[in-house]
Amino acid sequence: MGGLLHTLREVGQAVLPIGALIFFLSWTLAPLPADMLVRCALGTLLIVLGLAIFHVGVDIGVRRIGAHLGRSMTKYGKMAIVIASGLVLGFAISMAEPDLRIYGQQVETLTGGYMTEMMLVYAVSAGIAVFLAIGLWRIVRTLALKYIFLIFYGIVGLCCFFVPTEFIALSFDASGTTTGAMTVPFFLALAAGVSEFKAADTVASEEDSFGLVGIASAGAIVGVLLMAIASSQQAFAATVVIPEQPELLPLWESFVTLVPHMAWEVLLSVLPVVVLFYLAHFFVERVSAAELRRIRFGLIYTYIGLVIFMTGVNFGFNRAGYELGLQIAAGHSGWWLCLVGLVIGLVVILAEPAVTPLVHQIEDITSGYVPKRLVLISLSLAVGGAVGLSMLRIVVPGLELWHLLLPGYLLATGLAFIVPNLFVGMAFDSGGVASGPMAATFVLSFASGAARNYPGADVFLDGFGVVALVAMLPIVALQILGLLFRIKAGRKQA
Repeated sequence: MGGLLHTLREVGQAVLPIGALIFFLSWTLAPLPADMLVRCALGTLLIVLGLAIFHVGVDIGVRRIGAHLGRSMTKYGKMAIVIASGLVLGFAISMAEPDLRIYGQQVETLTGGYMTEMMLVYAVSAGIAVFLAIGLWRIVRTLALKYIFLIFYGIVGLCCFFVPTEFIALSFDASGTTTGAMTVPFFLALAAGVSEFKAADTVASEEDSFGLVGIASAGAIVGVLLMAIASSQQAFAATVVIPEQPELLPLWESFVTLVPHMAWEVLLSVLPVVVLFYLAHFFVERVSAAELRRIRFGLIYTYIGLVIFMTGVNFGFNRAGYELGLQIAAGHSGWWLCLVGLVIGLVVILAEPAVTPLVHQIEDITSGYVPKRLVLISLSLAVGGAVGLSMLRIVVPGLELWHLLLPGYLLATGLAFIVPNLFVGMAFDSGGVASGPMAATFVLSFASGAARNYPGADVFLDGFGVVALVAMLPIVALQILGLLFRIKAGRKQA
């Protein structure tokens, strides 16, 4: 109970500033109706409670499962088992990720059914399955991450020349949303479990504990781009009629409708992990009765926490973000829009559910050498800049997504060759972590509302792509942090 209360306090300090910001913007720049503010207040409380329970569940359940599965894969020392396991795990878990389902539903609605939810989900899941298998193979073979990412993002860049502009934003946004609340802690623990196979090489084991989330993110991008190429998809932004937002149901009716839906979505997310764990437990490597009991409690906490969290996000935050974007874009200058986007990005990253498992793992594996507070500050500045740049795309005519992504990823891959290897994996993992359910719902909704009402902007071409930038800039920021650590270490040696 003490641990839960401590976590509740930490989560409250991270999430409450977002709720306060929404109320502040409503009182100053963009008045929201009372019903919307009530939804935001209730949604904030649900998010705080859900995140606290979720983090406890991850610590005693999901992380243990991931580590156990990672060790089980390498028990017999056969690479075929590692690769096959990666394919199955990657496809099953990404298929069930609730963030990806929510994003797919938004895309299907905004494209008028041109791009369906399941088309997107299957393409992303296939890409992640293949790349996750390659990522696990890389850990066992101890291949340098910088070369892996150079090849992967070279493939991404090449594919971008053969698809309509709309699919660049779709693919990068889908990549960000699929590395969400469930997949990130699982992939982090899975990488740590497989890395234990090389426990004798402590340095390699530490470095290989990171990078798997970043590799999975690249797989999602390639999956969508290859789907667009293979099916000869055409540009559609000019022909799609963006539907109006539906009328909100009464408060209680919204809640009663939303909870069963979220409960089902989260069940689909948790179930593959449970099934795969028990298969490994019965047929590969059994865990003790005490450990099994802890894992069961952890899974229950994880499930309940995710249901409460996803209900809170979709109960108030989603629509509030859209309405704020609409009103600020219509009633104020573009520079106000960029400034508000910057502030939203600075605070929203703190509420992403997968951020805490990442920063804790970074601090644990580096034995405090990289403090979590410094990582959080770097991520906050990066996501603030990403949302601010996304608003700049809406404000400045002719500024396209690739104008920002191309130099950003060139810089990211270039930095990978000069920063310590440990920071390369951390950085690329942080991109997937930063673009979780808060980015996929509140931030994306804010950008869509702003693009809808700003003169000359296009909802699809300018509103989408914000998650892509949120996933990119943390990669650069964490590697710059690694460069500073290298310079500091060099001065000490001198």
